[in-house]
Amino acid sequence: IANIQAQGGSMDTVSGQHLQRMANGDETYPPEVLIGIARRTYADLTNLDMQATAAAKFAKKYGDSNLNTFKQQWSKNADSRVFEVIAASQNPNLTQEQKKDIVNQIMGSDPKIRQQFNQKYLNIKKLYDTGSL
Repeated sequence: IANIQAQGGSMDTVSGQHLQRMANGDETYPPEVLIGIARRTYADLTNLDMQATAAAKFAKKYGDSNLNTFKQQWSKNADSRVFEVIAASQNPNLTQEQKKDIVNQIMGSDPKIRQQFNQKYLNIKKLYDTGSL
């Protein structure tokens, strides 16, 4: 809930109110839902961490006054599912098979969609590594 609010989300929606009821113990989540929430939350944290590192590299290279350019480049490529894949691939508690299963769940089997994800991943990686595309 705090993560949603920190990113500017609202708890005034039906989903937000439902989430608060569950957090207060009025309702319960099935384990699969909790795992999914944890996975997405960790992906959000991965996004924030990578974005901060990339922004620092960009600012060092191009100056703070040009950070809006970086923000636009990042947001064009910052698909939460890409960060879910990155977070899963970096998880030392998962086997290679589990990582592969998670990636397949997230990305599906459509080659066109997988190619779009791959391009976004490559762009995020380049922004993270160099600060620019």
